[in-house]
Amino acid sequence: MFDFGAAHRHEGDRPGINNKGLVTFNRKVKKDAFYFYKANWNPEPMLYLAEKRNIQRQNPLQNFMAFTNTGGAELFINGKSYGKKKADELNMVKWENISLEKGDNKIEVVSGGKPLLRDGCVVKY
Repeated sequence: MFDFGAAHRHEGDRPGINNKGLVTFNRKVKKDAFYFYKANWNPEPMLYLAEKRNIQRQNPLQNFMAFTNTGGAELFINGKSYGKKKADELNMVKWENISLEKGDNKIEVVSGGKPLLRDGCVVKY
């Protein structure tokens, strides 16, 4: 479930830490994988935009992914819709080769239902 100390480990970004958990070592950040499992195991409606901690993007063309158990989601970038997509059998929704504008880009995913679910972030290209 959590990253944990392991003195013999010398790979990854921090020596002595096994970082394959769903939550960081300090228990403060839930990783994307945590929300993947939540979308597949939790009955309560949920929506999560994956890779939103990656706020500094290097390429104008980006792929976006969301985890949801509501059947689908719609992607918005700077207020423009990039379409509604149905979730696959693993409750993932993907949009590929989406062009970002130079500077800050507001990324948001929205899923219907009651209440309307939203998640997002701002990334810089």
